[in-house]
Amino acid sequence: MHTEDDLLPISALQHMLFCERQTALIHLERLWVENRFTAEGRLLHKKTDNAKSETRDGIRITRSLPVHSFQLGVYGVCDVVNFKPPSLQPHPEKSLAKWVQQELTRTRSFNPWPPGQVALQPPETADPRSNTHPAFYLWQITPVEYKRGEPKKNAADRVQLCAQAMCLEEMLGVNIPQGELFYGKRQRRTLVELTDDLRQLTQKTAERLHVMIASRRTPHAFREPKCESCSLLPVCIPLEPAAKSASAYLKSMLQE
Repeated sequence: MHTEDDLLPISALQHMLFCERQTALIHLERLWVENRFTAEGRLLHKKTDNAKSETRDGIRITRSLPVHSFQLGVYGVCDVVNFKPPSLQPHPEKSLAKWVQQELTRTRSFNPWPPGQVALQPPETADPRSNTHPAFYLWQITPVEYKRGEPKKNAADRVQLCAQAMCLEEMLGVNIPQGELFYGKRQRRTLVELTDDLRQLTQKTAERLHVMIASRRTPHAFREPKCESCSLLPVCIPLEPAAKSASAYLKSMLQE
């Protein structure tokens, strides 16, 4: 179990699955270069972040929700989290917006439920209005992550979404079986089942991330086709031909 000082950005998990060297350049060496892809992604998230939370069709749509997990050792912000209450609406005298905000504030400061424990409670014994169960038990909670492009071949986006869900589970004492990814090119959401395999991959990726950050070492550079889409390419790999000797490279630098 990690402490608050150990927490690393959830976005680093996606970087790890794309390229471990890129992860180290960003999170160890603090390097960042903008390109068209990163700019489009930043603008998409800015648009989402600037939108206000709202209640629509009995579902509370919460935007830019901070989350963390001491089990994974990560923190971040969920673009959107949908809170759908059970048919028995708790505290009907309050609006859904006020009730969700009140319980989110309360659970951030105190959560007595270890990860996974609540999911084992028989649903028929749970009363959402009771103090013996987490406030959001029996609710349908769905994180939604926004991406600029289209679904990737690797699991990077799904791992990032899964990490957000695992953060919410730990914070709220709930079970979240699925999430959604919204891709800008498709302009629609893709349902993601948060399977045991995906959760294990998320856990292992988080462990690898912590090991690499603790080592303080940046992996060596290897030119691959995917490098062409990386904004860090100019600072990651020298533009000089690979066959050029070190002495010739230093000589050319001195002559400039």
